[in-house]
Amino acid sequence: MNWFFFCALSVFALAAAELTQQYLLNKKDREIDERVSGFLTFFIPACLMAPYVFIYYRTELFLLLQPNMLPYFLGACIAGAFGTTFYLRSFKVESISYSVILVSSSAIFSTILGILVFHEASNFLKFSGIFLILLAIFLSNVKNEKFQKASLWGLAAGFFYGTMYVFDKYLVLEVDPFVYIFWSFLFTSCFLFLRKPAYIFGKIATLRLLDIRNIFLSGIAYLIYNLFTFLSYIYGGEVGKVDAINNSQIFLIILFEIAILKQKQNVFRKLGSFLLAIIGIYILSSY
Repeated sequence: MNWFFFCALSVFALAAAELTQQYLLNKKDREIDERVSGFLTFFIPACLMAPYVFIYYRTELFLLLQPNMLPYFLGACIAGAFGTTFYLRSFKVESISYSVILVSSSAIFSTILGILVFHEASNFLKFSGIFLILLAIFLSNVKNEKFQKASLWGLAAGFFYGTMYVFDKYLVLEVDPFVYIFWSFLFTSCFLFLRKPAYIFGKIATLRLLDIRNIFLSGIAYLIYNLFTFLSYIYGGEVGKVDAINNSQIFLIILFEIAILKQKQNVFRKLGSFLLAIIGIYILSSY
């Protein structure tokens, strides 16, 4: 196994998670608050993982809470909580096109931080591959529609996600991914909950069983995405390259829209952008 195999799998899991979140947050018949969705997306998988990690990872369970690792862990949790809040908020617009473009800026931040923190490669091929993927995302999403200010939350999400990915890589090289996912999901959900507990409780009471099911599916998909991403780090993946490739999940969503939802607008431009992203991914995976 090499890092790219796990990274490729993480792309499919992330696409599934985001398709579910988009469906939840843009339902015409009822509105689901992004803070409630974010809280449950992380809290439900953490509860499901608890028995497993307490039984099979008892010796490693509290490594993250030791003084030498706790600051990095808290930094990752806080960055993830803010990133998720801003990410979901950026999708509360008529068109998510510009939000998707701005959220993908995480690859820029993670690449810079990866070079500074982990001394990762800073060569022409790497920058070219990342540039092609981001260019493809831009070309496939840019439209003549009016830009909505709420989309700017995507840029904030990109910054916090890029920072979180660097913390993630540092921690999963020291702690088993299952243990890290459990604690990060639990702490992130608690952080989101404690900001407005009464509000979240009230909103949860209005959710239907179908809403809970969809949030559960999204949470499981995010869990799988994180697991494969962390394994790609363990097997040598650079945080900037992994982040850029994971951002290409948008093209799986585009293919889903074309093939399943029969959306035919700008098909050739979208498919051309998809091929451009494939070239970028190939460059990143081949050296």
